[in-house]
Amino acid sequence: MVFKPVGQATTPGKDSNSLVEEVFKKFPRLKKVSGFAPEEGGLLYRLDTDTSGLVLFACTNKAFHAFRKASYDHEIEKHYLALVKGNPKKKEGEITLEIAHHPKSASKMVVKAKEDDKKRGKWRPAKTQYKVIKKVKGNSLVEAIIYQGARHQIRAHMAAIGYPLLNDPLYAKKPVKNKTFDLTCAQVSWPAKKLIFDLKELKMKK
Repeated sequence: MVFKPVGQATTPGKDSNSLVEEVFKKFPRLKKVSGFAPEEGGLLYRLDTDTSGLVLFACTNKAFHAFRKASYDHEIEKHYLALVKGNPKKKEGEITLEIAHHPKSASKMVVKAKEDDKKRGKWRPAKTQYKVIKKVKGNSLVEAIIYQGARHQIRAHMAAIGYPLLNDPLYAKKPVKNKTFDLTCAQVSWPAKKLIFDLKELKMKK
């Protein structure tokens, strides 16, 4: 497990400083794992460029396929910490709105509020469980748990119920210029195997 900072892409692209490339320089054997794509090796999931936190890599093909199957079966829990705008009336809840690509914007997602909502591609089932941890200067620190996960799931879901991530340029109505939103993958757990990967543990190792 490694920590991905804000501003760094998870996978190779136009820039040559992606998290995957940095990991492969230090642990070249991970590149030999048969994962999603040849250039991604044992990478188990991706984080958005502006999202920080814990990223896991599989060391073997067997481990990769076991984790992915557990993910598809919704056995993997990913715990995020997010700073959202305002104070949710419900201190905890569950959002199950389906998600799809925005019909016009390539960088944005939309949630299904009505049957005739426009989108690009197919609607994808998504579930986000959230719990307010504490209030922060009129806003709220929220723990959000997802399982398989769709692109921008937490960002789109929290915005859909009226509490977008603070300063989110895509989903907040009035983001502050030159400021980023706060979203961190803080823990990944596999309850069936009694495995917990925690960001605190990673920072302690450093």
